[in-house]
Amino acid sequence: MKHCKRKVIAFLSLALFTGLTGCAGLLSGSWAKIAPDAEVKKAFESFQVNPDYNYFYSGSDLYPHSLLGLSKAYKLESDIWIKMEITPQKLQETVSNMQAQALKYVFSEKLFGFAVTDNNGRQIGIWYSLMVPGFSLNIRDDGRVIVSPPNDNQYMQYDGQADGQKSIRQH
Repeated sequence: MKHCKRKVIAFLSLALFTGLTGCAGLLSGSWAKIAPDAEVKKAFESFQVNPDYNYFYSGSDLYPHSLLGLSKAYKLESDIWIKMEITPQKLQETVSNMQAQALKYVFSEKLFGFAVTDNNGRQIGIWYSLMVPGFSLNIRDDGRVIVSPPNDNQYMQYDGQADGQKSIRQH
């Protein structure tokens, strides 16, 4: 029951965050909208690489927190995101490792796919991660994108750091 309640709270938090970033985007014209998307999840989990996207990860090399596919029309600016040389085989290895880590440390928490759209509703990317609130994407007028993933307790659990455990991150 506690697990179900946690999922509902996470989903509602994400829905609220998505709604707020959507409204902020309308006012400032610079925030991307991130919304759960079953087709994006299916694409990641069937290891489909979109040739129009550059792929990035945050977290460890072996067990990333998040995967991001961003349209090649945009330039990602971040010190925490690492560009991947992506192939279907590399995507399969990475997604499989993420799923195993989520099952091991977050107690059957699932990974989700998200569509990333600009303030005009055009899809500019895809995202794959745990469903945790707090990540945001800011689109600058010159096509630069700033992405802030959440710093969340679920990510600490995912890294094996909950309850005083040492990090199992492998680089």
